[in-house]
Amino acid sequence: MFKLRYPLVLLLTISIALNIYLVFFASKEKIVDAVSEKSSRYPFLAKRIFLENASDVVVNFVDLRQKLRDYDTKSFFPIGIYFQYLPTGVAIGVNETKPFTSASLLKVPTVMMVYKMIEEGKVKEDQLLEIKEEHLDQGYGDLWRVGAGTKITVKEAIEKSLVESDNTAHNLLYELSGGAPLEVFKYLDIPSQVLDGQAVVTTRNYSSILRSLFFSAYLNFENSNEIIALLTKAKHGEALRADVPEEVKVALKIGVFEQQEGGSANTYGNCGIFYVPNRNYVLCVMYTGTGQEANTKTRDISNMVYDFVKNLK
Repeated sequence: MFKLRYPLVLLLTISIALNIYLVFFASKEKIVDAVSEKSSRYPFLAKRIFLENASDVVVNFVDLRQKLRDYDTKSFFPIGIYFQYLPTGVAIGVNETKPFTSASLLKVPTVMMVYKMIEEGKVKEDQLLEIKEEHLDQGYGDLWRVGAGTKITVKEAIEKSLVESDNTAHNLLYELSGGAPLEVFKYLDIPSQVLDGQAVVTTRNYSSILRSLFFSAYLNFENSNEIIALLTKAKHGEALRADVPEEVKVALKIGVFEQQEGGSANTYGNCGIFYVPNRNYVLCVMYTGTGQEANTKTRDISNMVYDFVKNLK
């Protein structure tokens, strides 16, 4: 019996080691496979929403915060900036509570509201919408050219509203939603403000809308991912994309409110999710001035942020 002690100890050790492998390593492989499978289905959503226990990496953004503040002080008009590093939630704000006219930025919450109605069975993607005279708007997009009486599907209106920032398509969806895209603001606890008859938003608040899509907090995985995928195809927003490499996906939306063509008091908003590998972030830049100034400042800020994030150690 004494002689059997060592073989038993050996067998016990092997058994413990095997159990450790099965519990920790094998299960970890299954988790990785599950996360990988869901991530491939919803490539524009946060990978950590598929994990039960997600761990973050702490990163120091002090230098970037100072650079953005210094850049703002050199500007004649204040610039609204809000940056959030999505893996950790670390955020930087410069004039982030200053309200700016939202303009076409409202198209995203309008589409979100329509998708919520689709999820609730109140609307169908293939449902036909008739364009009426009051829907026609030449400001952005070409859908107005088809004229009143033309019918398009809800899905087509969504695509034109996000990809082409088409005003006529948005008017159809706005009416379909009961004129209630601000319900999305309410759901996300974002104050809905109106100044001089125009809906306004801050860079910080608008970032919450993009994050709600990234983390699928308002809509289901399928619809959240679809909206972001469409925003990556947006035909406007070159200044925000700036010199970011083409292989880096950017889901972006612009908003332009022109009081007069080429005027110095026009408002320009540029917000997006940047899919830098393992370093996703949200950036919103809003500015009141001329279009040329807004493009220059948005490009400078976007490049500054991208270079910092890309070179993180």
